[in-house]
Amino acid sequence: MSAPRTRTGPPSRRGAFLFRTLGVVALGLLLLVASGAVSAAPGTRYGWPPQGNSWTNGVVLCEFPAQNPTVSVSALGQNGTGLSAVPDLIEELSPNASVVAVAPLTTANWTAGNASTADLLDVVFSTSAPIWLPTLSGPPLGAVNVSVSYRLSAALGSSLANRSEVDAVWTVSNWSWQGPTDQLALRASLWPTFPNNETLEAGPTSAPALISRAVSTGALREYLSLSGMANASSGGVAPFAVPVTAQMSVSPASASVSVRISSTAGAFRTLEYVVTLGLPVPSIVTSLPLSDYLLVGGAGIAVVLAVAFGSWRVRRRPSDLEFLEEEE
Repeated sequence: MSAPRTRTGPPSRRGAFLFRTLGVVALGLLLLVASGAVSAAPGTRYGWPPQGNSWTNGVVLCEFPAQNPTVSVSALGQNGTGLSAVPDLIEELSPNASVVAVAPLTTANWTAGNASTADLLDVVFSTSAPIWLPTLSGPPLGAVNVSVSYRLSAALGSSLANRSEVDAVWTVSNWSWQGPTDQLALRASLWPTFPNNETLEAGPTSAPALISRAVSTGALREYLSLSGMANASSGGVAPFAVPVTAQMSVSPASASVSVRISSTAGAFRTLEYVVTLGLPVPSIVTSLPLSDYLLVGGAGIAVVLAVAFGSWRVRRRPSDLEFLEEEE
């Protein structure tokens, strides 16, 4: 007579089941961190200049301490951190790199505007700045239209990496050229928002160009990346890319960046150049509030447990029963 008898699976099956379960649990732990970070949904917004002085997408905090394009970028959950930047001036350079004319930007009269959409935080500072001799003496040589736009993704579906960077977009139009073979250079200054807490250093040869580290631990807090090309346009001509050359001087307390545009006078009417102020993703993850981890990470763990339990139930299905012949 034959009788059904159950037995546990062989060691190889049990080992595979255990390995699978541990793998699912490990995946759940990754969900706890990664999806917890993504759960920092945009929506926490502050006032816009000049009514307010800061805004955030739930990951990055941008603060505008003055009524000009000065900005401080930091992780929303990390107090006492930040990298500050401001456009300094625009220079016209002769072929031998001597300064022919300048347009100071820190003393210009700026107007702030809100160009945001549902998926993009965008504050724009605009001005018409006079152009002077390098000595800043005599009558103005002309004027230039300048805007600096700070853009930050606020889309719920965008990745954490996309929401951790602020694009600073320079737009320069209608420069009054002084020489037919001259070129433009854009200059900006940067410094740690809290000098006692962070220190600057040049980045690696690839990218980013500048990094800011915590004084106490050496941890990377913020960085600056430079584009290798600018976009130019002229009346009746399709936009085209223009190579740039960047020079930078860095000390622990400050940095100066100069980006020289390769095109000469008359080659373009409008120029657009983008620099990026960003936060390293690990720094963002560690700064998120506990509620974000519990909300999304808890859901991830629930999925893990459901999958693990389902896998166990499959292992116990009737097809695993074996029928053994017994002698009467």
